[in-house]
Amino acid sequence: MKVRIPTEGYLVFQLEHHFPYFGLHMTRLEDVVKSESSKPDQKIWMDLSFLDSKNERGTLRIYRARSSFTLSGFNNTHWIAYDLEEVNFNPDREIGEDERNDFRRSDQISMGKFDANLPFYDAREYYLAISLIRVKCARKEAQRIVGQIEASFMHHMTSCPFSAGSASEQSAISKWNEPMLELLSMLIQDLRGKVNCWNSFKSKDLDYFSDPDETLLPRVIAHIERTINELDDVYEDLRVYEKTLSYFQEACEKLANRLEYRLSLQGGKIGEFTIVVISPVVIVSSIFAIPTSVLPYEQSFLSLFLSVGAVMMLLWFLLLLKEGWLSQQAWWQSLSRRVWTLRRQSKRAETNK
Repeated sequence: MKVRIPTEGYLVFQLEHHFPYFGLHMTRLEDVVKSESSKPDQKIWMDLSFLDSKNERGTLRIYRARSSFTLSGFNNTHWIAYDLEEVNFNPDREIGEDERNDFRRSDQISMGKFDANLPFYDAREYYLAISLIRVKCARKEAQRIVGQIEASFMHHMTSCPFSAGSASEQSAISKWNEPMLELLSMLIQDLRGKVNCWNSFKSKDLDYFSDPDETLLPRVIAHIERTINELDDVYEDLRVYEKTLSYFQEACEKLANRLEYRLSLQGGKIGEFTIVVISPVVIVSSIFAIPTSVLPYEQSFLSLFLSVGAVMMLLWFLLLLKEGWLSQQAWWQSLSRRVWTLRRQSKRAETNK
């Protein structure tokens, strides 16, 4: 939302409202197959079927709808409003038979809310009224999207939390959590940008909509004030949605960290297996393959087997030492305390001399 009033050249004011938003779209499976067989636009659609495992791929999507509304004129009595909007996601944008008759003609910019036969005479009143309709539409779509995300979050994180005890469960975590984080980041940025835009508009441009000289009818002034209050309420709802999604994002990030930690533990176990089991076989086999034996005993299958076992035990013991196994043993702790006591007594004896 922005007000443009030039100080030189053609003195034509512009009230702009460029408002892209995300809309939720549910599609039948047969329609998805048809669209994929043609030319689906992956830049417009984002698949949300991962939110529920019961959904077929592509049956639940969000799209980024773009709307650009501008009101321009020379003064408050000579102005025109025009609107550019993508119609790919709303095929019912044309004026139907039920939207035009002898008594009423639908205002398409207002999505049929207003009668074009009863126009607004004040540019600012019409601009705010149309802005409110667009923002309410975006709030409705945001509410639907947040509802879908919340249901998926409660199902996966509360009703049946992941134990991550197997590779299949860890794969299920990643398939759900990674696209969820991507979706949440995108939506949070979008909602936060809208709220910041409204706050900027209130601080910089809202004074243009006041009427200190009382040139407007009291009815118009009251309508402008009500519309501004309603806009404030709608953007407050968007801010609440943004906070809700931020909470989900924080929980998903913690889940991703836990998953990464578990994967690192598994990687460590695989590394230990490689060191204790595979490495001894490779080492001893390499030594036995030397033509001139460097071992003090005869090379045979039994000596090969015993040598591999000995190296395994040595490496296993070294790993235990690395993990602090020795310091956890009671006898080692007792021995360490005795050695420490003897050292202190020795130092005291040297000091007394």
